[in-house]
Amino acid sequence: MAVTFYSLYMHLHAVRSTVTAGRTINRKAELGDAGYIYGQPSRIHFEIFCDNESLQRFVGRASGDLPLDQHGRADVLFGELYFRLAGTTIYAAQPAANVVTPTVAATYAATQDLIIGLRYAQGGGAQGQQGDATVTAYHADGSIEGTPLRETEAEYALYTSANSISTAYPAAGRPAPSAVYEVLRLGRVVNTEEEALTPADLPHWRKVRYPGGEGWVNLNASTVRKFSDADFPPWKRWSLIDDSADQDSRCDSATVLGWLDTNLDHHVDAQESAAAQADASVAERLSYAICRFPTEWDGSTLDARWGWLKTATPENPDPLTETDFAAFKRHAEALCFWAQVPVQTPALPANPWRFHPRAFIELFRRCGWLSHDELASTFPKYQFYNSSGNPRTAITTANATYTLTRATARTRIAHHAYALNRCIQKYIGPDPKRIAIFLSQVLLETAQWRNPGGNNRLMHEWGYGAYSAANPATQYYTAFYGRGMMQLTWAGNYKAYGEYRHLADHTGAYIERRPLPSPRITATSQHYNANPNDGGVQSQWAPRYDPDIIGEQPYEACDSGGFYWISKSFSEGLKTDSTDDSADLTINPPAPKAAVRANMARTE
Repeated sequence: MAVTFYSLYMHLHAVRSTVTAGRTINRKAELGDAGYIYGQPSRIHFEIFCDNESLQRFVGRASGDLPLDQHGRADVLFGELYFRLAGTTIYAAQPAANVVTPTVAATYAATQDLIIGLRYAQGGGAQGQQGDATVTAYHADGSIEGTPLRETEAEYALYTSANSISTAYPAAGRPAPSAVYEVLRLGRVVNTEEEALTPADLPHWRKVRYPGGEGWVNLNASTVRKFSDADFPPWKRWSLIDDSADQDSRCDSATVLGWLDTNLDHHVDAQESAAAQADASVAERLSYAICRFPTEWDGSTLDARWGWLKTATPENPDPLTETDFAAFKRHAEALCFWAQVPVQTPALPANPWRFHPRAFIELFRRCGWLSHDELASTFPKYQFYNSSGNPRTAITTANATYTLTRATARTRIAHHAYALNRCIQKYIGPDPKRIAIFLSQVLLETAQWRNPGGNNRLMHEWGYGAYSAANPATQYYTAFYGRGMMQLTWAGNYKAYGEYRHLADHTGAYIERRPLPSPRITATSQHYNANPNDGGVQSQWAPRYDPDIIGEQPYEACDSGGFYWISKSFSEGLKTDSTDDSADLTINPPAPKAAVRANMARTE
């Protein structure tokens, strides 16, 4: 599903020669230099807006408030997770992992709205906190109860925690650790390929603050409703404003005027408006208001939007004459460009929804979902480097082996783009450094996502585990060769992934990719769980799942890579702060010619 929004930049001092009509502008590409507004340098006019259909896709609704009596969206989920408690009991001590109704003392019942926010640092925290989780208690009005609690390295412990919770149940009714992992990481099971959460009432215990103290609450209780930043919730100040009655250029929204009417006299003049906007709480409300009103840049609606200037009113004591209004229109028409914009799909909205640009950008930086084009852009143009030289240089031979085109990259990633994004959402998070490191490894493991065919199939180790003197381990792992985007290898790793997912046992013959007289995996065949030189032993594989699905099913190919990534221990190096690239979107005075870069223009 694609969503479209538009970025409007005005008051540029100069425009780059690379910006031409009909040419695609890449995200972060320089557009030009910031100009002047009211004599102040490094200022631009910047809008982000969309049509009604895209707003529905962005926000999950195109009118009204977020329904709080049902769960928020699970198909679009990112950023901070929220759990709305309503009559939910908070306990004084931590219950056992598999206990739904504790015998420990209850300490508080959330009779009023209390929203628990859960946010993993996901690599973007302060130094030494990149794997921490923050638990915040919000009231309905967005105010915070006390100081947020921090769970040290909670994200790094997710895999271990999911397995511990799973094994707390009897073997006969044990939930799949992968499903438990999603509950801990995403608040609920969101991937339909996963086994349903069994039992459905599996508890998700977290220590939280409440008015007057701290305690433990089950965030998976039946009374809890679950949301995320993707729902644009009201306790984070988001609101949809579409109550302008006359649709002219004046703000007559009762909602907005109510925020500005600080003296409650039902009248807002320019002085009161300016004073209200200087108030931090009012400014915050305005920043998260998504407002619908006619565009200023449509010359055909000037009379409807500005005709009031010819009428004497308390707010317009000196009305324009017809001559003055005609001069005003000529000036305004010179600035209007709406009719000159080439036909768009979807059509350029005449009555668009506006986002505060900074709030919009800050929110969607938490998303982490990469479009098909963005994933293709992560492929290096030159695939290989010379084996000598300092520094080593890329091999730039102009053929398909060494030089990759954008079109070829799009083709290679197309079949796995959706599943890869879901893997990143579940295991990696939106931090650009983490994603870059992960995708770099995946690029190597998948041989640059190449699929030559024959014995060199994508997501399968080339040769399908045939013995190679260059890789003596092939003698032992044979049919359990590398599959998936992290090249899961050895029967022991396949077994661990199957248990993590609760993959169903296979019936019938196992798929054999090599042209052999008989298949290597049978009902009684024995296979090494690890390299025998490292203590590996043989055991029977059947009737477990067919390992071929790790190479053939996009979800399993990608999810198994995420599983491998988080289930292994790595040596810890120096932890450094995640670098925020907000400078690319900030114009910092007093530089007279600050570079202006393009905002995201389209995502999928």
